[in-house]
Amino acid sequence: MGSRLLAAAVVLGTVLSAGLLGLMLAAPLISQPTALVPRTTRPPAPSEPAEDIPPLGTYLLRGPSVYGPCLGLELTPPSYPVDDDAGPGMATVFAWEPGVTGCDSRNGEVAEVEARVERVPREDAPDETLGYAVSFGLPLAVDVDASVELTILAARSTQELLQAVGSGSVGGGEGFVFDLVEAIEPVLDPLPSPTPVAALQPIGLYLLEGPLASDGPCLVLELGEQSYPADATIAGTATVRWWDRAIADPEDPVACLSRSGDVQSVAASVIPVSDSSGWLTEYFIQFFVPTSGAREGQAVEMNVKLDVSTLDQLRATVAGSDGDLAVTLDRVDSIDPPLASP
Repeated sequence: MGSRLLAAAVVLGTVLSAGLLGLMLAAPLISQPTALVPRTTRPPAPSEPAEDIPPLGTYLLRGPSVYGPCLGLELTPPSYPVDDDAGPGMATVFAWEPGVTGCDSRNGEVAEVEARVERVPREDAPDETLGYAVSFGLPLAVDVDASVELTILAARSTQELLQAVGSGSVGGGEGFVFDLVEAIEPVLDPLPSPTPVAALQPIGLYLLEGPLASDGPCLVLELGEQSYPADATIAGTATVRWWDRAIADPEDPVACLSRSGDVQSVAASVIPVSDSSGWLTEYFIQFFVPTSGAREGQAVEMNVKLDVSTLDQLRATVAGSDGDLAVTLDRVDSIDPPLASP
């Protein structure tokens, strides 16, 4: 019995040894457990924000400006002041009169003017930049005497677009939008010259309303074709008829419809007067009324204003010692004041 138990124990030991040996030989074929990599709970450090770069390039204003011409603006790195103590930056402004298609074309040459650029700090935070003030003069804008100033708004502008506001004495408060363009190259496409309007050339008899002065004569101006020579450098001629009134009161509406003496005639010169652009604006008429009775002779200088005159009525001024006197001459078919009875 004891021998059988011993034999069984030997056999079991042999089997267990063989199994353990098999497991040891098979161990390289069994995959090992993967080690865990601990996950960090600290977020990656944020990258440093890039420094704001002001807009650089060439910009075109949308449409004509309130100052008249079209505008372009070229901004380069030297356009922006390094600091408040370094002085202003410099930029280039382009200006031209719009052509047929607007600011895509031009009516003349493109002018280039230098502009000053100064930093504008925020009132509540002086270290922060509100914008950049661009100051320049417009050589094409006749009506603009003061320098123009636009402030580029830093918070509303980008590299592709500038938003600005007028901050000078001219155009203050106006908004402006500039678009980034490759270059300022408007094509020459001038506007057609305006068709000249025929100058007023009154012909006929024009009776002065009332006497020339409180003690002056009554008169009628006779204009004809000879008053307007084709050569504007040559004075035309006219005839002035004058007479002394029979009614003493110069304010009487019929004071010049009768006379106390004969009707006299004198020659007058008619000189056309033009403005700086060559447009005819008035006729300068000059003549001399001789002495009559107690009234002394008088050299008369009359300027007929064409902008307020018509073929039926002439508006003019007569030079006097106390300044110019406004007068009116009405067109009449004929004039023959009767001699008043003594």
